[in-house]
Amino acid sequence: MIHHSCDRCRRAIDSRNEIRYVVKIEAHAAVDSMDLEFDGQQHMDELKMLLENLDDEQCDELRSEAFQSRHYDLCHECYADYIRDPLQCGRPVQMGFSRN
Repeated sequence: MIHHSCDRCRRAIDSRNEIRYVVKIEAHAAVDSMDLEFDGQQHMDELKMLLENLDDEQCDELRSEAFQSRHYDLCHECYADYIRDPLQCGRPVQMGFSRN
């Protein structure tokens, strides 16, 4: 049997007696329309050449900057909090200080 826990509060979720909520978040670079002169084939050839010259690490970096996808398992209480304030604008900032 697969065991799930809430990614926010870390509490175990008993899938036989509780609903597990999956929240999927996608973030991608948004490019607003730009006034560019486009010379069809010439620009496509330049773009193709640039992409062919990228190594794997550069491709991964470009991909991670342009698109991110995440998913989280939430218990009922954390899901209700998430729906009320998805960006957590109303959540107080928690500071972690050591006990010296």
